[in-house]
Amino acid sequence: MATAVSEPVATRTRSRVPLPPKLRAPGWYRAALAEVLGLAFAFAITALVRWLQHFHPVVDGNAVTTAAMFSVPLPFLVALAACHYWL
Repeated sequence: MATAVSEPVATRTRSRVPLPPKLRAPGWYRAALAEVLGLAFAFAITALVRWLQHFHPVVDGNAVTTAAMFSVPLPFLVALAACHYWL
C-alpha cells in the first residue's frame, strides 16, 4: 500500500506595496493614470523611432500627437472598464 507524503508548500510573500484600492478598481482614477501612461508610451515610442531613423529633432510635437491619438484612447477605455465585455 502506497502512502502520499506531503511536502511543505512554499508561500510567496509580497515585497512591494500594492496599489491603493482606487487605482486597482475600474474607474476615473485608473482611467486618468492610463491616459498618462498612454501619453508617456506615445512620447517614448515616437522619440525612439525618430532617433533610430536619425530624424532631427528627435522630439517632434506633431509626431507625438499623432502617436498619442492611437495610444491614449485604448488604455483609457480599458482602465475605465468600458471594454470589459470585449476583452
